[in-house]
Amino acid sequence: MWKTFMWRALSNILLVTTNLLLKRVEVEPECPMCGIVHEDVMHALVSCDFTQLVWHESQLILTNTMGNSFPMWFTNLMTLFTEDHISYAVAILYFVWKARNNAVWDDFLPSPKRVAASALAALRAWKAVAQGHQSTSGLSVAEGEAAIQGVPIQLAEDAPLLCFFDASYDPLTLQATFGAVLLDPGGGYVAACAGQLIDCFSPLMAETVACKEVLIWLVGRGVASVQLKMDCSQLCSGLSKMQSSFYSYVGLYIDACMRAIATFSYCHISLVSRSVNVIAHSLTSAAVR
Repeated sequence: MWKTFMWRALSNILLVTTNLLLKRVEVEPECPMCGIVHEDVMHALVSCDFTQLVWHESQLILTNTMGNSFPMWFTNLMTLFTEDHISYAVAILYFVWKARNNAVWDDFLPSPKRVAASALAALRAWKAVAQGHQSTSGLSVAEGEAAIQGVPIQLAEDAPLLCFFDASYDPLTLQATFGAVLLDPGGGYVAACAGQLIDCFSPLMAETVACKEVLIWLVGRGVASVQLKMDCSQLCSGLSKMQSSFYSYVGLYIDACMRAIATFSYCHISLVSRSVNVIAHSLTSAAVR
């Protein structure tokens, strides 16, 4: 996903307004983020006022932004940055582009701080998954989970995707956030998301609302078969029974989750330990106000 995006950026085929105009698409030439300068790849990803604020939040020291050559700018960056900093820079570029598309299609631009935090959280999730493959036992993330629980596992060729999710809740402000990571059957990174939730009244409500948001996210990605993994025993029990015994906000959201689950061709729900769910837990920090 990030590789494809970078290839498109370096090949100057991202659908910025100047490229769209060259294809005779009738669009306003101004950048959808700042609304001032005509948008090309270099402006969108590096020199836009909004993008500059994102880079400032990242605390990465940018190379010279003079000129309009994004390939030259990125080549210079690669010669000056460490491998870790290059990875973070690529994440920033990708999430800036996502923010730009949010401005175009949803008329919403997240804060620069949130864009930088989302990029960092996604990068950390990817690294955590990659490290799972480098354990001393040589186990994948999925196999490592089974080893922790003492259960042998053998992955089938048609095994469903794995989705770990978690929620955080502040009882003082009632604010809640969620994070989720989607892995392939072998434990390889596929995608991740994080976001803010409506104000909640309990940790269980936050977990339940998070579950609904994650299910909507999975449906939007076209996922039809999934193993849903969480560390909230009450929610896991409620969803496994496929019936709501709560006459409350929690009950309403459990009902919404069960309706969403019914749309999948396969959805297995299981409880995991907090140590296994650490990636999803760390993603909740990306959803800052």
